[in-house]
Amino acid sequence: MLKAGRGSFEKIPVNAGTVEAMGVKCGRACFIYLLNNTGSAVNTTVSLHVRPENISIIQSFNPSNRTYNQLHETAITDEEVAVREINLPAKKELILILKLKE
Repeated sequence: MLKAGRGSFEKIPVNAGTVEAMGVKCGRACFIYLLNNTGSAVNTTVSLHVRPENISIIQSFNPSNRTYNQLHETAITDEEVAVREINLPAKKELILILKLKE
């Protein structure tokens, strides 16, 4: 995040249903932190206002096991991207990374 934003961060609004979410834009990337702070697993959709034609890659990062995965379950409108079928176990976190085109 520090490298992507070169020290500059812009908070962005994110909708993630019952999951706690925070989003920041750092240069040419958006990072969305997700936390399922409930006692049971949650399946949710995360949406944010990013022009879809500006996105080159959508991936997730699992801090617990330090793994990256490409995400393909997306719904796109003119002004919004929604990442669907995000499964978060109870008390777990996930970071979504949207890399933007140059």
